[in-house]
Amino acid sequence: DLVSRISGGDAASARTFYGNRKPPLQARESLIDVYAFKALHKGNAQGALALLQFNAEAFPGSASALWSLAEGFRLTGDAAAAIAAYQAYLVLSPDDADANQLIARLKPTLPTYKPM
Repeated sequence: DLVSRISGGDAASARTFYGNRKPPLQARESLIDVYAFKALHKGNAQGALALLQFNAEAFPGSASALWSLAEGFRLTGDAAAAIAAYQAYLVLSPDDADANQLIARLKPTLPTYKPM
């Protein structure tokens, strides 16, 4: 199925599977989100992030999908990707103070360039 293909690391196959279903497969954003965070809590960070990225692509107008993607990156320690996802989220939900606070907390963790 779609979730096991994505979380198992075969995102390309999952996208083909998703796009070629007759009748078209309707992914459920909330269900994919639940499976993503289950995978994350079971230690499958790569599978979780693949599911969250799929959700953000499958539902491009969803602030919720972008928020979950940002949280996934934050929880797996990818501050730069988390900041980028929170910034994308803020385009859809510009008044969210929590996202701005999380960005502010993550920025100091980014590596800085120090000239030699």
